[in-house]
Amino acid sequence: MKSFIGRALTTACAAVVMLSGSAFAGGITVSAEKSYEAFYIESDDLISEISSTVSENVPQITKPKASKGLSRDFIRVSWGASKNSRVYKYVVQRRISKNGWQTVATLPNMVNSYDDYVKNPGQTKKYEYRVRCKYVSGNRIKTSPGSTAGTVYGWLKLGITLDPGHYLGCNNNFAQWGYGGSYRYAEGTQMLKLGHYLKAELEKNNVDVKITRDFDLSADRFAPGVRNEKYDARLYNSLVTRGNYAAGTDFFISLHTNAVSHWAETNNWVIQCFPNDLCMSNSASLKLAADLGQTASDNITPGGISISRRIPFNKSLTTWSRSGVISYHLNGKIYYTVLWGAEEVGVPGILLEHSYHTNPAVRAWLLSDANLKKLAKAECRTILRNYGYTS
Repeated sequence: MKSFIGRALTTACAAVVMLSGSAFAGGITVSAEKSYEAFYIESDDLISEISSTVSENVPQITKPKASKGLSRDFIRVSWGASKNSRVYKYVVQRRISKNGWQTVATLPNMVNSYDDYVKNPGQTKKYEYRVRCKYVSGNRIKTSPGSTAGTVYGWLKLGITLDPGHYLGCNNNFAQWGYGGSYRYAEGTQMLKLGHYLKAELEKNNVDVKITRDFDLSADRFAPGVRNEKYDARLYNSLVTRGNYAAGTDFFISLHTNAVSHWAETNNWVIQCFPNDLCMSNSASLKLAADLGQTASDNITPGGISISRRIPFNKSLTTWSRSGVISYHLNGKIYYTVLWGAEEVGVPGILLEHSYHTNPAVRAWLLSDANLKKLAKAECRTILRNYGYTS
């Protein structure tokens, strides 16, 4: 039986996305390489250039627009369709850093894209992809070769902005209990502690964290450009600067506790999470908002009983709920000014009320540094899980 040398053009997906700016915004750089390889094919197979049937269009690796707000979504690998009827499957392969090629999917010939969910994108790794053809050759199944070179770029870090609400001593019961009282509480002070512990947990996991107030329990220290509402004649101005400080990051979290008019309300166990419009417009960001509310509800345990056991947290978006994710607007605009500020710089975010400090049992729980550290660890795990750092 006759044989001949066929020249096969292998146009494999050997390209990788580079994101600039934040982890999701910015330009996409795609690189691909074509290589020619010679190999023997039996003449009666009629597939002398099977690989050349893969389209010569430049292969694409993209981050879909829908993933803005969360880096965990996926990398989309797409390629030109083969016009050769003997190609019956595509083999998608991935190489991370200097490791070998790994098959991540084998797809039928009518499929021309694959969404690769990559865990732990915040770690600096290099990703490279190629697509090979499986085709029928006589009575055998063969796989075309694929190029193995390409320009490969690493991922950028995830960026989170934390905003511990208010200022030192704000919203306190010092007049009732005195500064030395065992039940003293100030929202502005305890949320600064929670923000400090959460920042430390995130940074352990290679997350870039900005915070609107630096950790100092002796004097207020705000980040550059962020104004202290305590001294601002127009409260609106200072609150907007807190949200604006999130510019260039991926998510904004304002940390608070809520209150009623008196400090002995014993039946209020509510956790409320208020997302801004950008957060509500993206399902992945909204899921993070709901998960953080649920995490607070599960992990704040006054008297050893979680908030969620007392009043279940509603993870579905509503216009009002005793405990849940709430779309709260006034005159058509999101109610909380810090959330306006985050929207102005294109950042989805939430204001999370960690129950009511006017409930003595909640207040006692929140006054424990050990409890705040436990809560910070739990909220950190929720953030990392939503961004694909952990399963």
